[in-house]
Amino acid sequence: MANWQQLFQLFGYPLVALGIGLESMGIPAPGETILLIAAAAAATGTGSIVWVILAAAAGAIIGDNIAFTLGQRYGRSLIIRAPFINEEKLAHSEVFFHKHGSKTVIIARFIPVVRSVVAYIAGINKMRHRTFTAYNLVGGLLWATIIGSLGFIFGKNLHLVELWLRRVGGVWVAILLVGGLLLWVNQRWYQDERRFRLGRTGTAWAWWQAGWQRLTQQGRRGLLIYGLLLIASGWATGVLMDDWVEREPELYQRDRLATTWLQLGAEEVSPWTEALAWLGDVRVLAVITAVTAVFLWWRGRRRSSVLTVVTFAGALALGGGLQVWLKRPLPPSPEPLWQLTAYAFPHLSSLLAVAVYGWLAHLWQLERPWSSRVNGATVAIFLSASVGITGLYLGQANLSDVLAGWSLGFLWLGIPVWASDEKVKRAGKEVKAKAELMTSRQRLHFLLALTLPVLVLTFIEPPIAQDPSYHNFADQRLIWGVPNFFNVVSNAPFLIFGAMGLFFLWRLRRTGGWPAFVDLVERRPYLIFFIGVAVTSFGSAYYHLDPDNTHLIWDRLPMTFGFMSIFAAVIMERIDRDAGLRLLWPMVAIGVGSVAYWYWSELHLHGDLRFYADVQFYPLMAIPLIVALFPSRYTKGEQVFIIILIYGLAKAFELLDKPVYQLLGGVISGHTIKHLVAALATYWALRMLLLRRPLAPENTLVSTD
Repeated sequence: MANWQQLFQLFGYPLVALGIGLESMGIPAPGETILLIAAAAAATGTGSIVWVILAAAAGAIIGDNIAFTLGQRYGRSLIIRAPFINEEKLAHSEVFFHKHGSKTVIIARFIPVVRSVVAYIAGINKMRHRTFTAYNLVGGLLWATIIGSLGFIFGKNLHLVELWLRRVGGVWVAILLVGGLLLWVNQRWYQDERRFRLGRTGTAWAWWQAGWQRLTQQGRRGLLIYGLLLIASGWATGVLMDDWVEREPELYQRDRLATTWLQLGAEEVSPWTEALAWLGDVRVLAVITAVTAVFLWWRGRRRSSVLTVVTFAGALALGGGLQVWLKRPLPPSPEPLWQLTAYAFPHLSSLLAVAVYGWLAHLWQLERPWSSRVNGATVAIFLSASVGITGLYLGQANLSDVLAGWSLGFLWLGIPVWASDEKVKRAGKEVKAKAELMTSRQRLHFLLALTLPVLVLTFIEPPIAQDPSYHNFADQRLIWGVPNFFNVVSNAPFLIFGAMGLFFLWRLRRTGGWPAFVDLVERRPYLIFFIGVAVTSFGSAYYHLDPDNTHLIWDRLPMTFGFMSIFAAVIMERIDRDAGLRLLWPMVAIGVGSVAYWYWSELHLHGDLRFYADVQFYPLMAIPLIVALFPSRYTKGEQVFIIILIYGLAKAFELLDKPVYQLLGGVISGHTIKHLVAALATYWALRMLLLRRPLAPENTLVSTD
């Protein structure tokens, strides 16, 4: 606005006439904006409002007459060549002209786009020049007077605008601007899908679709879409994280500028702003997630219900984990609101808002018309944007924190959306069918391709010492004389499910292992697994009574029995039965050795967790690959994915021990929940054995051709 005022002071009224005249001729120019700014400037003493109105009217009348003459002489072929006027706009204007007749010249002056072509249309339709001039004169003077007067009144009341800004602050201006933009986009695309596809964005979208058709086969484009989202969101997050890690000066300048602008003129936080901030509160989003998951489960949409929980839990673990890892402090002097952690990067509320509201919009649009899909996306984007803006305003995050939260939320949202797509299921079946055509040697090469990088990284990376803060749990309450009471007693489910598994395997002796096993010898890895789980209950309880490295070894030793035995079981059931059985004890020995080496390194003051980390996490990576490449000899083989997912959720609760404890008001900690969830993984393994049946009566050995 200041630039236009400076131009007005330099060039005066001819600038007003020229800008409006160009717009009247169909040339893109902000004619109405020029008139409003010139009138507002006149209200402050820069020029005369009478001369501003006369100049605007003169520009409109002259421009319209030039366009009318060109339309008469060259016809429709001239206007259709203009890059800024397409067939749809022209057809709409022609219908409007034929409906209202000569008075269209007056009415159209007040309608954007239509006023840019109505003079051409009047000339094309051979309207009498005398009639056009009369109506054009009335319309130009009337339009210039009304719009100029509005600008003049606005200029005279700028102090009221300033007073209003002091009441609402820049935060509500930003929210209203975002809402207005979304409503404008919504209105343009709401009516029907055809209008979207004929627009500029829709044309680009169609071009991309054509490219996807050439690059990919039907049913696999979802993979490409997610890949593009991964690249875009990952790039944005990477840039922001790099700025923070490197402490770039531009990062702090952007953050300060955004927060200062949002807090412009605000003297106090309004109740409306605090209410809007609740839309991003972790507790509120958790309730929304729980209600949605229960409703979907009740309606029989079990897969969507599980994905709803995964969407929220994964986003919470991702955001909270990065906050704890990067440890970027909150901005100075934040509003005293409840926070899950004391860190800012990424903004957790923005990340969760994009993931949760985006997922709800995705659920809403399934099997609904185009208008409902547009409305759902509009609401989700507005809520996510509002959460980020209020977070900036209330000092809960910096601009870079919010941008990182949005990009990470969008990135994470792609996973459940991708997983819920029917095309992905078909693509998964195609991949599985192709895997079945591979030779055993090729499948083993794929597995080796995962194993070698892990081994290389293990020896390249420097030793990883045990963090002393690991033993400092959130819940250290002493109850009935037992320190860390809930962390101790929460190990009981390990003993219960481990004993249940051992009892189940013992009963199979009478049937020779049937129906859970073709041969009784195949129960051996699961016997070690359930023994390891049951013993873990004692080792973990012993450790949590007095947490330190000396006691931690007794927690980790039986856990390695569980990790390696379940890995051997998968090898036995999918790759080769004899190989899995022969590898069982060497793999268990490797697990025990990794813990012994870690403890020995701690005693010699150079702690090294690398090999124990391999024992714990390499099976979690290798087992899904084995499941994808090698067919199982039993039903329910894919249940191993659920077991891994449950264990991953348990590790997330372990990472968020203190934040979860704060979130739940000091009732239960994340580490306690971790024990319960990890025990659930044991139950799921037992459930898999109870329900499965052999697919073939005989063991099929993998050939090495």
